[in-house]
Amino acid sequence: AEALWDEAAAWNRKVEDYAVQELLTVKNDGWLEVDEEPLTTEQFKERMTLEEIAIKRDGSFEFWHDDGDLFYGHSIMVAGSHEDGLTEADIPG
Repeated sequence: AEALWDEAAAWNRKVEDYAVQELLTVKNDGWLEVDEEPLTTEQFKERMTLEEIAIKRDGSFEFWHDDGDLFYGHSIMVAGSHEDGLTEADIPG
């Protein structure tokens, strides 16, 4: 937890980049409104708002974001650990 806190800004950038890598295509290929243009990386990041960081006893963590209506109100969750790096991005209900 301390390592994550000490490197919070760097981890936040990594988390945003990972979310874009894993979910931007998902958004642009299946979650656009009828007249909505595909989003850029920066537009995607601008709509994400960090809400919570959950750190588990085993050292894994989850960054939870408000989706800014990218996915109709689903949360954006990025998970990983200090040892393994980022391992999952999802849009749970």
